[in-house]
Amino acid sequence: MPKLIIIRGPSGSGKSTVATELFQQVSEQTILIQQDHFRFILNPAGGGSEPNLSLIKKLIWHNTSLALESGYNVILEGNLIKEHFGLVLQTLATKHTPGVYAFYFDISLEETLLRHRTRDVSERFGTDEMTSWYNLSTPLGFDCENLIPQECSKGEAIALIKDVAGF
Repeated sequence: MPKLIIIRGPSGSGKSTVATELFQQVSEQTILIQQDHFRFILNPAGGGSEPNLSLIKKLIWHNTSLALESGYNVILEGNLIKEHFGLVLQTLATKHTPGVYAFYFDISLEETLLRHRTRDVSERFGTDEMTSWYNLSTPLGFDCENLIPQECSKGEAIALIKDVAGF
């Protein structure tokens, strides 16, 4: 049975980096679906409360479902704010149980801001934007959700995900 790995957390917490490296390490049929990909292939770009939110939810639902039904593991990564994506994620999780593993980067705002400064995109948005986005991100509360504490290195986070998901 294919696995659905959901990796979420605040902007700048390291989830994209971890998801990309995990994807590169997995030898099974796997697809990496990143929320930001859909946010920035649409014009106007955006997601959140932007007019593209409804379409982004449909794209994530459709692509994730199609990949799982085709026998691919899915690593789904993004802020995936509970208020906007909670129902989509819950429906995907219910439809594809067992084999669903959720991870949330439990990172303080201070640590998020520190990590953001090391990113290529740090010049595009600053502390005010990062702070406003941070407050939108919360754990889903799923039984299958694991918190990744800020003390975890990138390697430790990847090892945790691989261990829990059985990769």
